[in-house]
Amino acid sequence: MRVSGGLRCSWRTALLLALSTFLAVALAIPDAGSSMEEVRQVLSFPARKDLLSMPGLLVWVETASGVPNIWASLRTQSSWSSFQVTAFEGDAGMSLSLIRLVASNGESNPRVFFSYGPSAEANPLHLASPPSTYVYVADIDNMSTSPVQCVCEDCGSITVNAAGTKAFYSDGATVYKLSVDETTRAPHSGGADGTCMPSEVLFRTKHGSVTSLALSPDESALTFSNIRTDHAFIGVLALASKVTEPRGGAGALSNDRIQWLAPSVDLDILPVWSPTGESIAFVRFQDSTNAKFQPPRPLRGNPFSIVVADLSGDTMTTSPSSSRVVFQDLIYGYATPSGDAGYGARALEWTNETHIVFPCEVGGWMKPCLVDVSAESTGRDQWRSNMVQLSGRLECETTAWARGTVTAGMEDSLYVSDNCDFVDSRGIARIDMANGGRQQLVNGDVHSIAGMSDTGAGLVVDRIGVGSSDLFMAYIECGYNAPCAVKLRELSSNDTFTVSIDDTTTFDMTSFVKPRLIEFPSSDKRFDIHAQLFQPDKDVNASTPAIIFTHGGSQRQMFGALHYSYTYAALYALNQYFVANGFTVLSINYRGGTGYGYEFRACEGCGWEGGKEYLDVLEGAIWLQGLSSVDADRIGIYGLSYGGLNCLQALSRNSSTFKAGVANAPVFNWVSEYRMSAGNIPFFDFQPTTSWYRQPLNDFRTELDGPEADLASPQFMQSVLQNQRMAFESSPAGHMDTFESPVLLIHGDSDDEVDFEESIGLVRALRRKGNVHVETLIFPDEKHGLSLFQSQVEAAAGTF
Repeated sequence: MRVSGGLRCSWRTALLLALSTFLAVALAIPDAGSSMEEVRQVLSFPARKDLLSMPGLLVWVETASGVPNIWASLRTQSSWSSFQVTAFEGDAGMSLSLIRLVASNGESNPRVFFSYGPSAEANPLHLASPPSTYVYVADIDNMSTSPVQCVCEDCGSITVNAAGTKAFYSDGATVYKLSVDETTRAPHSGGADGTCMPSEVLFRTKHGSVTSLALSPDESALTFSNIRTDHAFIGVLALASKVTEPRGGAGALSNDRIQWLAPSVDLDILPVWSPTGESIAFVRFQDSTNAKFQPPRPLRGNPFSIVVADLSGDTMTTSPSSSRVVFQDLIYGYATPSGDAGYGARALEWTNETHIVFPCEVGGWMKPCLVDVSAESTGRDQWRSNMVQLSGRLECETTAWARGTVTAGMEDSLYVSDNCDFVDSRGIARIDMANGGRQQLVNGDVHSIAGMSDTGAGLVVDRIGVGSSDLFMAYIECGYNAPCAVKLRELSSNDTFTVSIDDTTTFDMTSFVKPRLIEFPSSDKRFDIHAQLFQPDKDVNASTPAIIFTHGGSQRQMFGALHYSYTYAALYALNQYFVANGFTVLSINYRGGTGYGYEFRACEGCGWEGGKEYLDVLEGAIWLQGLSSVDADRIGIYGLSYGGLNCLQALSRNSSTFKAGVANAPVFNWVSEYRMSAGNIPFFDFQPTTSWYRQPLNDFRTELDGPEADLASPQFMQSVLQNQRMAFESSPAGHMDTFESPVLLIHGDSDDEVDFEESIGLVRALRRKGNVHVETLIFPDEKHGLSLFQSQVEAAAGTF
């Protein structure tokens, strides 16, 4: 069988092949089959992320068949030339992320700092000595691959100065400093015998761990967040003997002690220096409990504030009143500036010394918000008068943005990726930060999305060259039948180029069908549920089996195009593979996802509070059954993570509708899942850990200290029982009596998001039940979503 020229091929000779071909067999498709090599080709397309820029230069990360590398495009004369910067080889489950693009000599001699190591600390090759994560630096010159030099090994949070000559990194409670000296930059292979740059201890904190390191603009001081399990402080350390003398002579910075900024009982994170270095803004997470001993509504999260400390004033004292709260979000808490809520949103960013732009959901839709920090917020209404939503329109979401460069006669601008011109896509617009005016630059449509990346860094704006006032905009654009590409537009001429290069051996996607966008009402008629329908190109009078796909997250949105995240682009390609083999596929954007506003995302009765999002999946199956082209008696379902949860909900509640399912890394029981993660432990366990800030899962099994002080009462025990009962009844575990359809379970046992215990519990429950066919495909030492390309291929082939 040959698929290198596309998906259309003869399946008449295919029977049962290399792997389980689970859904095809379970739904009795005699002509369908898969081979490992066919699936490998379908999933072999490149993925791009992490755009960074400087004048006349663009860099990004490109991963092909599991191998990540850095690529660059350089403007020479009047054209752009693209080339590969690094030369990593082999499918080893590695992840590569860009840290900073710098120029060691003004705006020349560019080099890029990046991390390279096992994804989520997985060890999918089962090495006797598990691999480390390294930070490397590579020169970008000669338009060719360059050797990489090791900066540090397993160096946690790291910050690099603008010239790329100094770096600071943390390892737990210890912070180190090093000089990026040319004489120490010997080529490094990343092996155990390699030599990284020498470092020395800068300071140690007494408690907790240090993260979010940030250098001041003049590089004279370092700020950071010190996470102390159930609270966190923002600290500042001078890198010279003395930096500033606040008014009144109180609290001067020095390099022999850490100064804490307005310490409180809350969790302070993500410090950001103002342009002059006179102020620091940070995010303050507040308490998430309430009088009924219940956690926030699922997907809502913790309330937060934005706090500003002025280092030129008396705010270096320890009094909480010495800081200024410039924004409070006590309702729409989960969409925080840390990039939560599945948006890939930007963190806090100063536009000048008096204004900060950040993501917020005031008004019910994610938008960039501009707040005047010169006036203190004295209450919920006060900051509203100091804040402007840079929306351009009302009922739409903005997911990522880039700052425009200030040029003569031109105000600062935000270049945003949003769905304001089409709710089921992403386009790019320019927003004037002075008056909120909006100009559409790239249209989002049914079969394309633009401006997003797996990390949110899918859009940058910079000058086309050193000394030039003309700008270029680079962005990632994904279509329905082509890999996501890096596009570049010179804004003065609107000339647009594709600067990423697709190798001629890349799998041909031109035979992919165009998904059709459809809508159907939710069961309670509160929402219109959006979905993509994939149908085979065949006789409409012949009914086909159907598959429902539900994404993970749940805070995610699928499109009528390849997704900007490779994991979900691969699942989109798998949907197309099903279609090529005679299936109809419906991909559902159920409640709890992004793209359709706060009330849709933080839906009432969803998650552990009732599982209403699953009812949208069931409504999708009912909608499918109404199509004459679909065999209503042959509908299956599959999904990853939260999508795996939806699969188990379908098989446990409605086996008569869903004849088979594949659950990849699913939640089986909300009670046990919350016990093994940090999200809402105090509300589901009689012996909760005191930590509510997410840590590695294994940390929680030995930190059972009882309820926190505000929860420790006789009522707490009763509330735990009530919450557990609701969570259990909202889980597949609460409906095992009606679980009848066969299921394939896929899971990596080093999953960092859904505990492997969930799969153990599911299999044990089905064994006790005794009348359900269950198969397992288990990947030792693998992470959530599977890091090794070979693992992804095996999981996809097994699903089919």
